[in-house]
Amino acid sequence: MKKPPATMNTHSWTINKVSAVTEDEVYSGVFKVGKVMWKLSLFPRGFNSGKDTHLSIFLNVHDTAAFPNDWKVYAKFKIRVKSQATKNDIEKETDNWFCNSVDNWGFPTMMTLSQLNDSKNGFLLNDDLTVEVEILGMGMLK
Repeated sequence: MKKPPATMNTHSWTINKVSAVTEDEVYSGVFKVGKVMWKLSLFPRGFNSGKDTHLSIFLNVHDTAAFPNDWKVYAKFKIRVKSQATKNDIEKETDNWFCNSVDNWGFPTMMTLSQLNDSKNGFLLNDDLTVEVEILGMGMLK
């Protein structure tokens, strides 16, 4: 197990024209924390238990084929949906061991679609949505 990064590692992603997204799932660009490449996935109309009622967001290990067969990566992280008008972000924290059989982890019920679309909450500014992930700690099992 390696020590987690000494500094907080935050990646911000803005999805422009969210209402025009037709895909079930969209991905952020790839970003690196420690020795691991990550990406976020977002389901604008929900996934699994959040389907058609919630915004769903997950942290994904990118390019799992680059790891050895028995790889395991631990991450403790926060995902937040930024309010661009108020400072009342929606934030959830979790941790997980990522591996071949579980290469993503997150929140199928991050927030309700009614919360997201309520203009007084300020999550959609000019139809743009900003999501952040903050990786609080990491470890690798070799």
